[in-house]
Amino acid sequence: MISPTSTANNLYTFDTEYAGKPMKEWVTAAHKDMSLKSGWKYFPLSPGTFGYDNQAHSLGHVFDNYEDGMNRDQIACLVHEGWCINYLFWRDHKPWLKDKSYKAPSKPLNDKRRNECTAQTYDQLPQDEKDKDLMIADYILSQTQ
Repeated sequence: MISPTSTANNLYTFDTEYAGKPMKEWVTAAHKDMSLKSGWKYFPLSPGTFGYDNQAHSLGHVFDNYEDGMNRDQIACLVHEGWCINYLFWRDHKPWLKDKSYKAPSKPLNDKRRNECTAQTYDQLPQDEKDKDLMIADYILSQTQ
């Protein structure tokens, strides 16, 4: 199977550089950092998976919308918005059914928790959901300042 070179909705290509590194490096490093900080066993994400696209959208949305002087909560808000864009696309368009280079998520989409998260702004999220976005924001800040 051929590995995709962009997110399923084609918003982000994995070789495009952001802040001096290609998206694929950002995705891998941010996911590893988040896994370690969360106490998860680290498994690399693969292009063509829901998780990989989540990271790419969260990171890409920050880089596309970042303005000088943004604080970590503002960056985490962008992380959340990027995740929402990806989740809704995967939930509504099921890219794995149209293109075999994308894999069906391990857990079915359209569940109550994630649907509620997409209906909420970052400020409305429960703290455990905010914490995930803050980890990515902190990683971006650690690499760009």
